[in-house]
Amino acid sequence: MLAGVWWLGPSFPDNVLFPKLVPFACTILWLVLSGLLLRRLGASRNEAIISASFAAASPWTLYLATNLLSDLPFAAVALGSLYLLERDPVIARASKWSRPVFVGLLAGLSFLTAARGITVWAAAVALFLARRQWRSALVASAAFGILAAPWIVWQSLNAAPTNPAYWYYSKLNYQTWHVFGDFSTAEAARVVFDNSIDCAAWPQLLWGISSTAVHPVVLQIVAWSLTLCALIGFVVTAWRDLRAVHFWTVLYLGMIVCWVFPPDRFLVPLMPLYLYFLIAGVKYLQRRRKPTPAGQALVWTLLVVSFATSVSQLVWDTSLAVREDSPTCFGQEPDNWPATMELMAWLQTETPEDAVVGSCLDPVVNLYSDRKAIRPFRVRPFALCYDQVVGTYPLGNVEEFRLHLLTNRVSYIHVSPMAWYLERPRFLSLIDEASRAHPGVFRVAKQASDARYFLLEVDLFRLAQENHVRTDNRNLECERHSRPAGAGRRLDLTGDP
Repeated sequence: MLAGVWWLGPSFPDNVLFPKLVPFACTILWLVLSGLLLRRLGASRNEAIISASFAAASPWTLYLATNLLSDLPFAAVALGSLYLLERDPVIARASKWSRPVFVGLLAGLSFLTAARGITVWAAAVALFLARRQWRSALVASAAFGILAAPWIVWQSLNAAPTNPAYWYYSKLNYQTWHVFGDFSTAEAARVVFDNSIDCAAWPQLLWGISSTAVHPVVLQIVAWSLTLCALIGFVVTAWRDLRAVHFWTVLYLGMIVCWVFPPDRFLVPLMPLYLYFLIAGVKYLQRRRKPTPAGQALVWTLLVVSFATSVSQLVWDTSLAVREDSPTCFGQEPDNWPATMELMAWLQTETPEDAVVGSCLDPVVNLYSDRKAIRPFRVRPFALCYDQVVGTYPLGNVEEFRLHLLTNRVSYIHVSPMAWYLERPRFLSLIDEASRAHPGVFRVAKQASDARYFLLEVDLFRLAQENHVRTDNRNLECERHSRPAGAGRRLDLTGDP
């Protein structure tokens, strides 16, 4: 999708608005399809409108709709495939061949948009097999393969990069960032447990209620209670009529729970279905017990308060994004985009064309500065996301950092607040430790008008000519204790920049 838009307007950065229209347009399509899908599943018109409205009012929806991320384009294509699977049985029989073909093609497109799209194909096949529609399962799989197979074959024929600098954007990311990769049983269990807890409490994502506004215990109880109602609704609707959305929900949740990364934003495509199951669960509980006026009033009060909270958070995020000229979510301080552009302009005009920049925002740096940019570290996902204790090195130790800079000839390091990045505190601490271990290797080459944004120039020759190499942080700690206070200190990045 982005390639097609880029082809229509290839001049960057003049064309930057057009690629951003893709996730925005897909957001609208996703909301429309979610309403149509819920109606097809048996929800009333008002229930479909309420669910779509809640999804539209989520701060996550605004954030993902205004950023070049694949989540909502994937959600739109995935729901399109599910909608075709839930078409009226009479129409489905009349289009016996075309229906599985289009279902498979949309599943293939969702897979090319995000690897999670494999769950859409699996849900379609599971539904056809459960209904003993063997031919439809084969046709849908063949259609899926038409789009997915070239990519899979191309990835299989090309070896993964050996340089850790390129692992993050290669197939090694998908091969290793899951619990079935190189993780111990205890680590895998910790990932599944923590991700499951996050999924159970994820209604906070929809409504934007922070623990500073409501006591954390109360917030957790409310969130888990709502998720329990949604689980009841899932079981009731599946028992009554097992459909594609049930297969997809289980497969999709299973995939993101086993992924070694917090599931927050990956849950967004499920918002409409979560609300559908929540409503079904509440209706079931009301039928089990004669509804009273007080109970109905409580349900409507929770509905109105939740929606008002979500909208107020959305309005706050919008005003903050407009004021700072950069997107944000849940009141998180947005990046200072003008300050970032100051640094990119300096890189473009004041550095040689073969300069290499180390940055967590490496795609942005590469696009706007026209300089090669890489992530200046190798990430250990479990240590980064689940094992935040002293003594772990999720981005490697100082010596690994030094060798990474030398191997890739990183001549500049881009430093910014990076409020959204889990790597932020570890990255800043790593730079600070490296500056202590190798005095004089880093110097501030350019500082933006906002002092938190700056570029460090790396003296590669001096870094390579160090007489004593510290191979682990134990040796580094011993030297710190023997060095006079403040000796060799050039940078202090351990606190807020």
